[in-house]
Amino acid sequence: MAPSSKNSQPWQFVVIRNKETLNKIASLTPTGAHIAKAPLAIAILMDGAKLPEIDGTRAIHNMVLAAWELGIGACWVTNFYEDAVKDLLGAPQRMKLVTVIPFGYPKEPKTKRKKMRKPLEEIVSYERLGEHSPK
Repeated sequence: MAPSSKNSQPWQFVVIRNKETLNKIASLTPTGAHIAKAPLAIAILMDGAKLPEIDGTRAIHNMVLAAWELGIGACWVTNFYEDAVKDLLGAPQRMKLVTVIPFGYPKEPKTKRKKMRKPLEEIVSYERLGEHSPK
């Protein structure tokens, strides 16, 4: 249900459940070893989008939020050897691989921990950057 520029829906989603493929994808990024342990991952590929990261991110954001709401862990992974992952998935090189998101149930059940966030006073300005109180 994510929006896209001109409702073009330029995304393609590849659901990956094969353990051998998950292991290979995990080896194709220095930051995604945990992909190998996931029961499944979804590759988000963009085809023909002028700004693939923007339209792709809209869909990814919805997927990750929906997963966490259902108690399923999801994590954006970066730094892929993109050409190799596309070859592994049978995707043409013209496509942009935005990410591969592993999904799975967290080892620790949901806790009442609050996510650490910066205070609004630190990130919100009024009228001009650096003005931290409304006039």
